[in-house]
Amino acid sequence: QTRRYLAGELTDDEFRPLRLQNGLYIQRHAPMLRIAVPYGMLSSRQLRKLGDIAKKYDREYG
Repeated sequence: QTRRYLAGELTDDEFRPLRLQNGLYIQRHAPMLRIAVPYGMLSSRQLRKLGDIAKKYDREYG
């Protein structure tokens, strides 16, 4: 759906519910993507991978 939005095939109003239900929020300086963690539990391996992803895409806005 993001590709369709960026291509101009979806309006802001059509895209909003899609991005919100998938955890994508527009913040002042950059988008924020929320993740869902089943039962609030992560293994150490999963947490390390999440940290790697955060470091890769962090733009130092936080």
